[in-house]
Amino acid sequence: MNIPPCFATLSSVPSTIALLAIAGATGVLLGRICVRGVSIGTGGVLFASLALGHFGFTLDHHLMDFLRDAGLAVFVYTIGIQIGPLFFSSFKKEGLRLNILAAMLVSSGFAVAAILLLSTGTDVAKMAGAMSGAVTNTPGLGAAQQLISSADGGDPSRGDICGLAYAVTYPFGIFGIIIAILLLRRMFKVDIDKERSKINQAPRGEEEKFSPGADGRSDLFALCLGIFGGILVGMISLKIPGVPVPLKLGSAGGPLLVALFLGRLGRTANVNWTLPRPANLALRELGITIFLACVGLRSGGRFAESVMGGEGLQWMLFGTAISFLPVFVFGFVAMKFMKLDFFCVCGLLSGSMTDPPALSFSEKLCGSEAPAVSFTTVYALTMFLRIIYAQLLVILFLK
Repeated sequence: MNIPPCFATLSSVPSTIALLAIAGATGVLLGRICVRGVSIGTGGVLFASLALGHFGFTLDHHLMDFLRDAGLAVFVYTIGIQIGPLFFSSFKKEGLRLNILAAMLVSSGFAVAAILLLSTGTDVAKMAGAMSGAVTNTPGLGAAQQLISSADGGDPSRGDICGLAYAVTYPFGIFGIIIAILLLRRMFKVDIDKERSKINQAPRGEEEKFSPGADGRSDLFALCLGIFGGILVGMISLKIPGVPVPLKLGSAGGPLLVALFLGRLGRTANVNWTLPRPANLALRELGITIFLACVGLRSGGRFAESVMGGEGLQWMLFGTAISFLPVFVFGFVAMKFMKLDFFCVCGLLSGSMTDPPALSFSEKLCGSEAPAVSFTTVYALTMFLRIIYAQLLVILFLK
């Protein structure tokens, strides 16, 4: 295939914007395709950009690194601002129990990844990507890539391999939890209509739980200042004896942590830290689209080769184990021994895997928004833990 000179290894600003726009638009259309009530959502951007990368379309690597980290920071910041008000209150009463269960589920996924890494001798960059893809956690991928690249003296090649493993295992992260939910429904003979009848009042949607601020307007000063503060926090290094690289929250954990506190604070004097829901969602989608497009464009050149080769098959098996086993086991424990209802468990499992497509499937399966309640209760904690565990895996096993 002959690639126009203006698009091969793009460096000009117009060409760069054009390629990102093509990847984003194509990916959004791909993500809207629904099969049996399941769609991949923004994951479509990843696969569209992988296809473009496979056919030789790419960007300047330094430019992609900048755009990738900028998109990631915006994405996690908007998440933190929205769920901040619920995050701290979720540790009360029933929310505490759900968060403990979710934290155990996340920890078990990390344990499975560590065992697989030790038993197979897989490179930690590949396993970190496979683990993040298996749980569809994009910020965890970004955090792992930053840490791996910095440990290699700024060499992005191993970070690219991390992104490639993420792309290969990503579909298994989506379908692994859905299969687990369907198996739990069959095992416990769940009657959806009967479960729904127990809900006297439909739970409020996420849009009703979070206030956009008194005037409903965006405060760009607060937005820029908040992201700036998040980046500064992410740059703080924690040196651990015997560990080759310091632990950092990076462009994923730093903005998320700061946004959680600012979202809970809401307003300081005349500064409104919150965002109206439409503005929040628009910025969030833009951030994740840019991030996934950059990851796909950098990894696309080797994607087909990896999938068709033995290594790609190994990553798929890793992704299946990491995504399915912890979800099924803890879903069984929650329903059998903790006596949680099926709707609550669906939201708990989707939130523990930070998986919006799985939540969408659960709501359609249940015919109710009830799963969204437990989803939002555990989402913030599990998002933060996923970022930390992705870095911890790299720190413990980096050679």
